[in-house]
Amino acid sequence: MPSGMAKNCLHAISTATFPNKDEDYAVKVGLRMLTLRHMVMGVDGKFSLTPKLAHIVQYYANAIAHHVESD
Repeated sequence: MPSGMAKNCLHAISTATFPNKDEDYAVKVGLRMLTLRHMVMGVDGKFSLTPKLAHIVQYYANAIAHHVESD
C-alpha cells in the first residue's frame, strides 16, 4: 500500500471518484489508471508517485480534496 503523499492523493481521488465509497475497488482502479498513465510506479506490490509527474497527481488531488472528509 502506498504511504505519505501518494496515499493521501490516492485516497482523495478514490473516495471522490466513486459514489459507492468502495475504497478497495477505488484504490485498485485508481492505481491501475495512474500506473497506465505512468504517474505511479509499482514494484513488488509497493507503489510510489513518479517524481516527474507527482505535481500532476497533487494538482488533481487538491482539486477534489473538498469532497473528502478529513481524518
